[in-house]
Amino acid sequence: MLDTLSIIYTIGGTATEGADYANLMDTIIFLPGVDTVIVNLTPIQDNIIEGYESVIISVNIINPCGDTIVSSGTIYVWDGPIIDSLWSTIAFCGPTGSVHVDIVAPLVPAIYLWTYPDSSLNFSGPDWQNINPGWYYITVTQAQCSVSDSIQVESSDTLTISSLSSSDANCLPTGSVNLEISPDIGQTTYLWTNSNSSSTWNEQDWQNIYSGWYYITVTQGQCSVSDSVEVVAVLPIANFSIVAPLSNCQPALFSFVNNSLNATSYAWDFGNGNTANVTSTAVQTQVYSNSTEVRLIASQGNCADTAYASITISICGCLDPLASNYNPAANVDDGSCIYPFPEVFAPNVFTPNSDAENPTYFLSGKNLVSLELTILNRWGAVVFSKSSSDLINNNPAWDGKINGDLATDGIYFYIYKATGITNQVVEGHGFLHLISDK
Repeated sequence: MLDTLSIIYTIGGTATEGADYANLMDTIIFLPGVDTVIVNLTPIQDNIIEGYESVIISVNIINPCGDTIVSSGTIYVWDGPIIDSLWSTIAFCGPTGSVHVDIVAPLVPAIYLWTYPDSSLNFSGPDWQNINPGWYYITVTQAQCSVSDSIQVESSDTLTISSLSSSDANCLPTGSVNLEISPDIGQTTYLWTNSNSSSTWNEQDWQNIYSGWYYITVTQGQCSVSDSVEVVAVLPIANFSIVAPLSNCQPALFSFVNNSLNATSYAWDFGNGNTANVTSTAVQTQVYSNSTEVRLIASQGNCADTAYASITISICGCLDPLASNYNPAANVDDGSCIYPFPEVFAPNVFTPNSDAENPTYFLSGKNLVSLELTILNRWGAVVFSKSSSDLINNNPAWDGKINGDLATDGIYFYIYKATGITNQVVEGHGFLHLISDK
């Protein structure tokens, strides 16, 4: 008669009973006539990255000889596929989206299956590129274990130029245009055009270009956006200022301050026979004896600009013809006129008749502007008195008559007061002898 056999076993290994696999009974019962018993080991998905873990079952058996025999077996368990990350990119202006999946510790080869309910398309692989907006479903299988999830590819039809800039150009093609777009996901075409030429460019940045307006059209999928930007011409501007002396009287020293912009070389023509070719804006000085014109050419490469200015030189001197140092060539009176002191010459005799050489008595002089003459007889009575400021046409002169009658011969007394050019006054007196021939 056969008996029921109970075998008690022990459980060990790195796996944790109740956490990594379901709890097991610790006894195996063989019923009469049964020689095989199946023990089911059920792994538990705890989502903890642990790799392979062991379950060791050991049985101690005493054989008929009384010896203890230890039998053991090892089973390995693992958690199956775990999705570590699942993400997508936006589909801009057409089928430009993507989905991506990463799994944890792919200890055995994984099979990926993406499906898209809105179409019959599917994809096998962790990354699916260039897809339309919508919900996408992923199933990852390792061995006989699978895990599934889903993610959305969102849509955007907004394409913008986030920045558009340019750098200036001088007379050489040294300018540039630059732009940035949003979003920048690649698969983008650029078309630059220039209003001044037929040249085009198909990259984000266009270097070494001339000044002018540049137009850009950006195309991405089914979207496009356009804009324009100016490359400003920075050309040489010739300019200079003159520091004149306090007096422009010849010879005069003038200074020239170079205020030019955007230039690298300068050509001076000072108009007095002197020139200078320089690369600095240092102050230039020149001496002038005549009026002339000064020219400055400011250059940058093949471009140039010209500025002009006049120099006026004065001939300074005495402008008064009455002065002893009168300069008829002068155009500016420098206050240097020298006026001689007035002089008066008085004769001491005259014969007042029509046949005489000196029928009238008058005074002559030099450097006079006015004269006053008075004549008195021996008793002090005034017989003649006259003043004049026009000594050429109306010089005071006595004809020797008193009240229309010829005066008596004899000695008379004269007094004069003369005024010079600068108001100097000369006074004098003396005697004259009137001799008539009647």
